[in-house]
Order: sequence, then C-alpha cells, then structure tokens
Amino acid sequence: MADNKKTIWNKLFPSFFPDDGNRGMALPSGGIYEDFIGDATALNGVFNSSTEDGQQLYELPKSRHARYGIYDLMASDPTIDSALKMHIAHALSARSDSGEIIKIESVNDEVNPIVEELKTALAGIINRDCHSWAYNAALYGCWFARVYLKEKEGITAIRSDYYTHPRFVNEYQQAGQLAGYSSTWQQASTAGMQMMEPWKFVAFKIPIWKTVSTEPQRIDARPFDISIDDYEQDTVIESQNYGQSLLETAFTPWMDLQDAIVAVNMSRKNAARIEQTIGVNTGKLNPAKSSEYLNIVAGQMQKTEKSNAEKSLKKGFIQTVIRHIIPIFGDGRGRLDISTVEGSPNIDGLADIDFHIKRLGSALGIDPALLGFGEMLAGGLG
Repeated sequence: MADNKKTIWNKLFPSFFPDDGNRGMALPSGGIYEDFIGDATALNGVFNSSTEDGQQLYELPKSRHARYGIYDLMASDPTIDSALKMHIAHALSARSDSGEIIKIESVNDEVNPIVEELKTALAGIINRDCHSWAYNAALYGCWFARVYLKEKEGITAIRSDYYTHPRFVNEYQQAGQLAGYSSTWQQASTAGMQMMEPWKFVAFKIPIWKTVSTEPQRIDARPFDISIDDYEQDTVIESQNYGQSLLETAFTPWMDLQDAIVAVNMSRKNAARIEQTIGVNTGKLNPAKSSEYLNIVAGQMQKTEKSNAEKSLKKGFIQTVIRHIIPIFGDGRGRLDISTVEGSPNIDGLADIDFHIKRLGSALGIDPALLGFGEMLAGGLG
C-alpha cells in the first residue's frame, strides 16, 4: 500500500523523493529577506540610477521581494487598479446560466463519483475566491494558496491570506520539476528549515517568457553537472519562475506619469498665485513720519487681507495674493503705485500627461479610453 501511494505521488510530482532526503535539506529561511511594505518608502533609493548628464532613470529592483512593496504602491493608483480588475473581469467572467466562473464536470456524460466529490468540495470555494487569487497573481506575478489535506477525506480547507503572500514562500525545483516549498512562517527543526511537500501549496502564476540572467540558488554543495542523464541525481535549486507581474513593464511609464502630474500641479499652483508690488509714495517726509505712514498703510492692508483670508478659508480655499510694500521717495505724497504679476499655467504640459497615459495603457494592455480617459476615443466623442 505504501509503495502504491509512493508511485501515485511520483507520477504527480516526479521530483519529490521523500526517501532520498529531499525533505531533510537545510533550506534558507524566507525571513532573511527584508519585508518591504507598500508605501512610499519602497521607492527610496532602490531603483534610481543616473545617466552621464545627471538625468534620473527608473528601474525596478532585481529582488522579487523588493518589488512586491512597489507593486502594492502602484496598485493603490486607481488607474492601475481599474486595469487589473478589468483584466480579471474579462478572464473570469461568470456563465450567464449558472453564475459559475469555474465549472467542474466529467469529460463525458457518465456520472463519475470522483468528479462529483471534487465538485462538492471545491466548486464553491473556487468560484468564491478565484477573483482574489487571480488579482493577486496579476499584481505580484504569482500567488500561493495553502491546501490542507486529510487522508481518506481529501481537501478540507484552503488558506489564502497574509501568510501565503509570495514574499514568504520559496519554491524549489529539481531538473525543472517541482520538488517542494518552504515558508518564512514554517518552524525550523534542529536540522534547519525542512522542505514541505509539493502538494501543500498551489501556485497561481502569470507565465513568464524571459529567462533570468543570474544563476539560481543551489540548496546543497554538490557541483552542478548538466551532462548527467539521471535527473533524480540533480541538485535541488530555488525556482526562478515566480511569474511576471502585469505591472513590471508599467513601472517606468507610471513613474514618468507621476512626475508629469506633480509638475502640472505645481505649475497650476504657481499660476494661481498673484504677486503685487505696492509703491507707497512718502513724499519728503522725514524717516520717522515715513515709517509711521508705511505702518498705517501696511496695517490696514494686513487687517483687510486677514479678514478676507478667514472668510475664504471657511469656504474651502485660501487666497493666493502676495503683496510687497516698498517706499517711494519724492513728490506726490499719498499716491499708491500698484503693479500686479499673474502667472499663466502651461497648458502644453497636458500633452505630456496624455503621452504618459498612452504608454501606461500600452504597458497594461488596456486602452486608456477604458480607464477613464474617454476623450481619447476616435473623434473625441467619449
């Protein structure tokens, strides 16, 4: 019976060999990686590089753990969040007749007790949680669910929460075949971190099409020899396939868009500011009288400005008029010379916003017109 069970597991997971010591290896703990959180601190100094002329370039960090915090920050942008949800809604649309997203059924019309059992145990859970699994996989590139099994009962529960976040899970392979997992939240034994069986996790991944240029981490000290035909003798390595986030290529356009938005906002604020230079002609008054005269004029203006500012603040805005008072000596006492300088916003800056929006939409695979920029539809009839 035990040999039969081992044969079944080997068919499902060819690289899992419990009798060969795979589970006894000392694995690195996931806790050695810094836990990047999804706020602005994730962007500090981890991706900037400078060109020869001093221009800043934006690059994602190489470590997948460092990227997760940046992806969280990007997903808080309503434009990117809408794009991800749109992809998920299209990929996992429900059937109009049954409302099911995933349907479990036999390949033929015959009643299969195994299929019926799987349908009873999993159909409800999958249809309830598949949107969440898919969204997180699209965001991070992969998402893990912890599957709880009981002998002669099958799957009893599925965990998908903080503890199954990909930053805490490491996947291991042998000759390209899944060998097992380790987790930051896994208790280590005296021999070190032990590899968990490959059936304890289910990985949801966005396919990755490009190879990684760095050598994977090998678990044991054996030299790697690709000429060996017996893959069971191959060393166990940490997988480099943790999927590819849909936001990976959108990072640079998104950062450029943020810079453009900040620049336009500052231009608008600067344009809203009005500066006045007020020349108070003091005539031929002596310095004491001139000072007194200036203080009277300035005090009256300050009193009026303070009153108006309090009224405008109650209405939700503040005044942006800045006044500079300078004395003018000469004839014509009592005359005020007022010179006003008003800024004008650079409307051409909006073209930069449109350009970065188009680049971002291209990287996300969504037409910008579907992300709230309806004026970009043909003819501007959005």
